[in-house]
Amino acid sequence: MRPIVLIHGYSSEGKNTKVEDIYGDLPSYLRDHFGADNLVEISLARWISLNDGISIDNISFALDRALHSRSYRSLLDTGFHVVTHSTGALVVRNWIRLFSSKPSPISNLVHLAGANFGSGLAHVGRG
Repeated sequence: MRPIVLIHGYSSEGKNTKVEDIYGDLPSYLRDHFGADNLVEISLARWISLNDGISIDNISFALDRALHSRSYRSLLDTGFHVVTHSTGALVVRNWIRLFSSKPSPISNLVHLAGANFGSGLAHVGRG
C-alpha cells in the first residue's frame, strides 16, 4: 500500500499543535486500518507564515524540500496518497504545478476544508 500523507499548509496552528487537533480522529482511524508506518504527517504549519514576505511559492518549496529530505524521499519513489486540510490544499496544488514530476507521485488527493478560494487568514499578516 502506498503511504497516506497528511499535509496542513501553514498559519495559525502554531508549533505545538498535534495532528489530532487538526484532523480529529482521522489519524487514529488511518493508523488502525492501514498501519502506523503507512501514515505520514508533513507539517508545514511551523512556518512563521502570517508574514507578508512568505508566499505560497515559499511554502510549496518547503514541501518540496521536505519531500526530498532523507525522512520523506521514499515517498517520491513509491508514490503516495495525500489528505490536506485548510491551506494544505493550496500548497499541494501549487507544489504539483511547480515541483512535481510528471506523472505526479500523488495517487489520490483529498481536500478537507480546503481553502480553495483563499483563506480568511490571508489579511492577518498585513500591516
